[in-house]
Amino acid sequence: YERNRMAREIHDTVGHKMTALLVQLQLLREWQKRDSQKADETVGVCETLAREALDDVRLSVRTLQTENDPSLIESLKQLTEDFCKNAGVTTEFAVSGDPAIIPLSLHP
Repeated sequence: YERNRMAREIHDTVGHKMTALLVQLQLLREWQKRDSQKADETVGVCETLAREALDDVRLSVRTLQTENDPSLIESLKQLTEDFCKNAGVTTEFAVSGDPAIIPLSLHP
């Protein structure tokens, strides 16, 4: 039951925002040819939609987290590797000190 509820929630929030983002990007392509002010406004709408969709994804993931999920360090390491691969840049990920383990019940 919970899995179906989450799937519906993600579809209803992220799915709709991503669809709206695609429509706005198509409009942007047209506005670039005709009206730079409208194109700039459309870029702003796209940025807002992308941020809102990202916030929705983060909220959905947070509700699915369990105590057995990868640590913050492992998650950051993976995020860094993915970013480097996708952006074509090189970075170095380093951790200093001993990380504190925060119980899931204390996460926001």
